Amino acid sequence: MLENRLTTALVGIAESQGYSIIIPRNRDLIRNQIGSVNSAGQLQTGAGLAELVAAHGVVAGEIHVIEEQYFLDLQVISTTSSDTLFAYSAEFETYLAALDGGRNAMYALFDLEIRETYESSIAERESDAVPTDHSQDTLFYEDPSASLVVGRWSGDVGIDHVELFPDGQGVARIPGGHTMRLRFETQEDQVVVFQDEPNAPKLYLGSFPYNLAVQIVELARPMRWIFRLSRDGMQLIGNKETTSVRVERSQIVGADNSYSRPAAWERLP
Repeated sequence: MLENRLTTALVGIAESQGYSIIIPRNRDLIRNQIGSVNSAGQLQTGAGLAELVAAHGVVAGEIHVIEEQYFLDLQVISTTSSDTLFAYSAEFETYLAALDGGRNAMYALFDLEIRETYESSIAERESDAVPTDHSQDTLFYEDPSASLVVGRWSGDVGIDHVELFPDGQGVARIPGGHTMRLRFETQEDQVVVFQDEPNAPKLYLGSFPYNLAVQIVELARPMRWIFRLSRDGMQLIGNKETTSVRVERSQIVGADNSYSRPAAWERLP
């Protein structure tokens, strides 16, 4: 569950710092090749790290629960020497604190402050690349057809990946082997993706434990994503309309159904 939060933070770091990253769809290949990290921070015997698609480093980490406290250890390991290049550890008093603090920990691993979101960094880099007298619309389709959106997409927090079909239907693959039905439509310059089934605990297990997911079902509005399609057809960038919840002592004590946050999907092969 924490991996999705950390991956989102890593994408933000990559965009703001100009890094290239290997996205999660390749993680099984990487894991098979690098083996595991031992207690000294060195990789166990495995295939040559230098062969990992020219990556300079691998981000590795572990989460441990000891006496109801959560301990997160993150490392960046050199692909050429297997030495630990960076390391950062953090401890959290609760599960939700670990989820919320994971993003900060990832930035701290790279000795960075959180100054901008993933989407704002994209906008800044695009504005630097495009003359100021050009409209923002030149970066996106003005009237995308449904056929341009059909395909497989890497999802955001709590979603492994999304498949969108020619009939306007779709499915999101979520952690634990679950799925969420979707539908989508184009509205002028926007691509809108809707949750197309009733709320259920499975929809929230990517970010919350079961006892909280059951409570959220009764409070949360259906999810909706409002995107624009990039000119190269490779990104959907916009916002996710969802629900923000406040938790105290393992109980949901507040829910904000006006909440939205930036979201971006990347097309998969």
